[in-house]
Amino acid sequence: MADHNTRKTTIDRLEEAISRFSLHHENLSKKYTDLAYTVEVILGRLNHLTPTPSPPASLPNPRPHLKLEIPRFDGTDPVRWIFKATQFFDYQGTPNEDRITLASFYMDGSTLSWFQGMFRNGFITSWNALLQTLESRFVQSFYDDSKGTLFKLTQHSSVNAYLTEFERVAN
Repeated sequence: MADHNTRKTTIDRLEEAISRFSLHHENLSKKYTDLAYTVEVILGRLNHLTPTPSPPASLPNPRPHLKLEIPRFDGTDPVRWIFKATQFFDYQGTPNEDRITLASFYMDGSTLSWFQGMFRNGFITSWNALLQTLESRFVQSFYDDSKGTLFKLTQHSSVNAYLTEFERVAN
């Protein structure tokens, strides 16, 4: 008979545990439902606050077609040329792997010869590598006294010409 009471006690405990578990499960389910509803409300409000992106246009590039060119590069003023070439390629959406080839079409004289040697010997493998090698080869070195040049700058003609030369040396 003791065995029967032990089974009854065990069954009572299991039923009580199942009851608590069921109640706990119902509470969690209700909290989940409330949370899901709250998330839906928040998402609905966010959709009203932020405009939905429009579908892509049928044209791949919605910008107007402009006939733009990169200036020719002969080794003078490399910082200006790098800036303009980068701006041009960014505006046109030119992939980095195409920029090297396209840039070579705008190089002249000894600059083109330098590029050919660097490219053939594998020193130019990416757009960033080209920009770095251009800077190291053609930009005024740290050993040049740009501050001295700036201090020696004098006005020989118009104020506008002086300002232009000042900005070139300062940059």
